Amino acid sequence: MPYVEDFVINSICKTAMGTQLHEEDSNFGKMYKEGIYKLGEYAVYRTQRIWMHPYIIFKFTSVGRKLLNICKILSSFRDRVIEKRRNLKNNSKTNFNEELNINENENVHSNGKKKMALLDLLLKAEKDGVIDKEGIGEEVDTFLFG
Repeated sequence: MPYVEDFVINSICKTAMGTQLHEEDSNFGKMYKEGIYKLGEYAVYRTQRIWMHPYIIFKFTSVGRKLLNICKILSSFRDRVIEKRRNLKNNSKTNFNEELNINENENVHSNGKKKMALLDLLLKAEKDGVIDKEGIGEEVDTFLFG
């Protein structure tokens, strides 16, 4: 199953986010996957112990500190994916297509329009003032975490 799980993260990044994970990103993606599993384990651990329900207590426990560290890893992966795509979009169209190994003849068209990745739509909405940086992060978290 590890191969399938790695493939899923790579597929989500390539299709929904429009970015490819290179070797260093792939290792970071594995940390992201492991972080999601640990997040689930710690959530169950916390719900089974009523004294850890208040955050003020939980954050001082070893599990609380580990959970905070995992959240930082998950956030940094998300931010890395967003910044990578933002930087690609800011480059010229030629460099952007070359980075993604896109051939104009291979793009999927629907009703005569080229389909955009979810992250492209979010970045366009940010440019139009419809969504802010935090909103983009939340939407990307939803897709990556799901």
